Amino acid sequence: MRGNKVMYVIKEDIFAFHNSAYAIGLPTNSSYRDDGTAIASDEVTKEFGKRYPDFEQELGDKLCLYGNDVFYFINSNSFSFPDRNRWFDKPDLKIIERSCVQLKNHPEYLCGRPLLMPKVGCYVGGAKWEDVESLLEYYLPEILIITKE
Repeated sequence: MRGNKVMYVIKEDIFAFHNSAYAIGLPTNSSYRDDGTAIASDEVTKEFGKRYPDFEQELGDKLCLYGNDVFYFINSNSFSFPDRNRWFDKPDLKIIERSCVQLKNHPEYLCGRPLLMPKVGCYVGGAKWEDVESLLEYYLPEILIITKE
């Protein structure tokens, strides 16, 4: 997929594509519980946490240590992709753009790992897809966006 410079948007179940070959980018935020587990603000991320029970703790640990940044999780072949500050905040285009830059420069992404993402910031809180899409196309043109709608 790398090098195509084309972002694809398809209507499918994102989990049907996520496997060892395709990494998944998950909308995240900086919030975590008293026990250190991350709080999901998006349905895809919540479902991912059910499929990978250690994910919420691993993300929470990184949030506590490093803050609201893009991280790669080798055990679940996934990236965190912050789209807001706290779980109850609205998505923030500045945070989404910062995440795009961090992901674009992340070693695991640079090695050519194909990436799937939902429409980050557009489901819970409702950022406009046109605004998010323009950021993703500019910084990450090779990604595959999977949507239920």
